[in-house]
Amino acid sequence: MSESQDIPQFVQQVIDIQPRLYGFVLALLMDRNAADDVVQETNAVLWAKREQFEPGTNFVAWAFRIARYQVMAHQKSARGDRHVFNAEMVNDLSGVLADEAERADDTRAALRRCMDKLSDEQRELLDSRYGRDEKVADLAGRINRPAGALYQSLFRIRAALLDCINYELAANP
Repeated sequence: MSESQDIPQFVQQVIDIQPRLYGFVLALLMDRNAADDVVQETNAVLWAKREQFEPGTNFVAWAFRIARYQVMAHQKSARGDRHVFNAEMVNDLSGVLADEAERADDTRAALRRCMDKLSDEQRELLDSRYGRDEKVADLAGRINRPAGALYQSLFRIRAALLDCINYELAANP
């Protein structure tokens, strides 16, 4: 990232990946306290190395690679702890977890595209049921539809979304 790059955009990317970054580190360390420390260290390194990030490349992969090195550094300093994974295992696990995170990003992007294809009524049903956690019986009463019909509609919408997501992922490998 050069001096002319947008620092607020970089900061937003760091903020956006925090849950995934924490999950990644926690999966490698299996210790919440250590994961908290390593994520903080990783964020500091991300900031210090922000000039090295090339916009347009995969930010998550770059951040996870830095996190992996921070995990290994943490493990090196905690070597006396018998609960620490060896470096080879961390490398193997981190590669798998990074691949999974990338697939999850692709799936979320496909879901967004598929949600855009739904009608306003379908999106409202999904938002009411899952976004606002409204019970089907309450939703059915509110929109004056039988609960059984609403269950069937939700099932069909979910099935259509799944088909669409699978199609999108196959079409955009």
